[in-house]
Formats: sequence, structure tokens, C-alpha cells
Amino acid sequence: MAAMGALSPIFTAGLVGDPQYKSKAPDGNVEGRVQRYSEVPEKLKKAVADWASHGTPLAAVISVGDNIDGQDTLEGSQEDLEAIARCFDGLGDTPLVCVVGNHDLAAGREAYVGSFRAPASYWVQQLAPEWRGVGVGATP
Repeated sequence: MAAMGALSPIFTAGLVGDPQYKSKAPDGNVEGRVQRYSEVPEKLKKAVADWASHGTPLAAVISVGDNIDGQDTLEGSQEDLEAIARCFDGLGDTPLVCVVGNHDLAAGREAYVGSFRAPASYWVQQLAPEWRGVGVGATP
């Protein structure tokens, strides 16, 4: 029997929540806090590099949506979506599974699905033997 503290995890996963990237400089105080839209790609690339540096493969990286904040134009939102999707390129073979957020839809559902190789409304990912993750997006 393994000693307490010597147990290995069943699986490991990365989690990304609401990065809300927008290709513009911080725009001051919004809802009592400074929005740092333009810093998202660098921070996300650092997270991806950190996950890769641990030597233990991740079962998946899960994004819970709102990868972009949305621009005033469809084209601007699509450019932001492509930019943020490229931040995940360093994952290699690690699956990226995403739930679409309402802000992501500023780029259009088809652009989102294409950029993140994501199903339109849900995903199922095998994380470990007898462990499966299921993500469901409630955004219409």
C-alpha cells in the first residue's frame, strides 16, 4: 500500500477560464477593475509552456469559454479568435477541448468551431480509464 502523500493522480488537466482576449491596450476601469485584454496571449503561452515543462502529459486542456471579448466588427473578432487559438499551438498532442462562450460568438459559430476544432455545442473527452469529461455549452 502506498504511503500517504505518495499517491499519483488519476489524470492531470489544464484549465483556462474566461481569458477574454481583445487586440487592444487596457482600456481603464471596467466594473471596478482594469481590463488587460492585450496581455492574454503572452500569459496563455506561458501557461501552455508551463504545462509542457512538467514532463507528465496532460489528459486535456479545457477552456470554459469566452476566449475572446469580441470586437466591434466580425472581422476584428475573427482575427482575435485566430490569435488566441494560436496560443494553444504549443500543446502538441494534448487535446484542447472548449465550451463556446457568449463572447466567442462575436466571431461567429463557424469561425469558433474552425479555430478550436471544437464541436458546436458540446464535447466528450476521455481523460483516463473510466474517466470521461463532458462539456456542454448553453450559448444558443
